[in-house]
Amino acid sequence: MDAVKVQSVDSLRVLRAALCKFADAAKAVLSEVDGELQRAVNWLQTEADSHWQGQIRSRQAGVVKAKDALRAKKLFHADGFRPSVVDEEKAVRLAIARLQEAEAKLVAVHKYAVVLQKEVMQYKGQVQRFTNMVMIDIPIAVGKLDALLRNLETYLGLKADEVEAEEGLRVQGSGFSEGTTEEGRGSMVRPEAGGGEGEKGGRGDGETEGQRENRTSGVTPPSPPLSKGGEPVPPGPPLERGGGESGSSGSSGGPAIPNPQSEIRNSEGGG
Repeated sequence: MDAVKVQSVDSLRVLRAALCKFADAAKAVLSEVDGELQRAVNWLQTEADSHWQGQIRSRQAGVVKAKDALRAKKLFHADGFRPSVVDEEKAVRLAIARLQEAEAKLVAVHKYAVVLQKEVMQYKGQVQRFTNMVMIDIPIAVGKLDALLRNLETYLGLKADEVEAEEGLRVQGSGFSEGTTEEGRGSMVRPEAGGGEGEKGGRGDGETEGQRENRTSGVTPPSPPLSKGGEPVPPGPPLERGGGESGSSGSSGGPAIPNPQSEIRNSEGGG
């Protein structure tokens, strides 16, 4: 199927409406013409024929009456006087002319009824193609336009859904990239000293007594030792302090740590 480039769907709707309007007008004209022709044929074959046949009968009676009057006028002789029959002869001629006219009209009705019937058949043959176009082709074209409009509307609806989906994905992608950028920027910012909630309240979560004293006195605690990888070294087992008198190693077997207080007492006693 060849591709069709549709510039405007509304133009197809206008074309469909114009075709329907033309088809309705053409049907009305064809129906009116067919009605007029049929009435003319019926009038010639029925009404005109009956009318002139009645006129022939009445005029024949008029001719007979005029001839009887003429005959009576010729046969009447009063005192040997022979009257004039000019008026009666004129009446007879007029009645005969009127009868002949009626007979000619009846012949013309019969003749032109046949001629009109032939002309009507010829007209119907010539207009049959136009009638088929109006009655068959235009409805088929309107049906095809309806199907095309439905397909185009469905296609446009799908395209609109795809555009909305792409727009939504684009918006989500841009929002995700902006959020990732903001998170990256936030991770690069160092937290300000004293900005935690624990510091605002004067005490942090899990803060020991020594840390609290160091914080209040302004003494910075020493940093824990780091390993070669830069990670803090976990604290080892606690070492026992040596006794004041014995100075022996603890239960762990490690070296005893000298007690400064015990050394001071020993030095004072020695002194």
